[in-house]
Amino acid sequence: LALALVGALYSLFIYGANEIVNPFLRESFAITLTTAGLLTMTWGVGMVLGGLSGGWVADKIGQRQALAGGVVFGSISMLLFVFIPSASWAWIIMLVFGLTFGLYDTAFFATGMYLTDPRIAASMFAVLMALANIGIGIGFGAAGWLVDLTGFRATFGILAGFNLLVLLLLPLIYNNIGRTSEA
Repeated sequence: LALALVGALYSLFIYGANEIVNPFLRESFAITLTTAGLLTMTWGVGMVLGGLSGGWVADKIGQRQALAGGVVFGSISMLLFVFIPSASWAWIIMLVFGLTFGLYDTAFFATGMYLTDPRIAASMFAVLMALANIGIGIGFGAAGWLVDLTGFRATFGILAGFNLLVLLLLPLIYNNIGRTSEA
């Protein structure tokens, strides 16, 4: 149950932040749609690199630490948007955001697969994806609502802060599993 809740929450926060990046950059720095698309491509490259390195990181430091790192670095990367001074910084921040996004995503699903009985791995992955997708949908709406209420920069800060609450669920996942010494 805690793993499912982590899936919904991490998706809500990180995908919610992702949903508002381009509108934020367009409004704040008057970038063109072409530039917005190229920035999204930069994010995508970062996400691929984060995803590719996420499995390696989890193998080196353990599932629990990789997921905790994904939470912390995901929050830091969201928080960078609060302080972005100009559009030129967006290239670096989008790459960092994509990198941490990919690591966070990979760490969550690697943890899910690690803790799942191999006999039901496909079903468990489908359930985790469904719950993550619910989080994504809620995150899109919640991020938009927060932007309307508080503005873009405050919304990034709020999402970054709430994302850290995911750390509170990690002991619930790992303390009830017999394989925690390996994780």
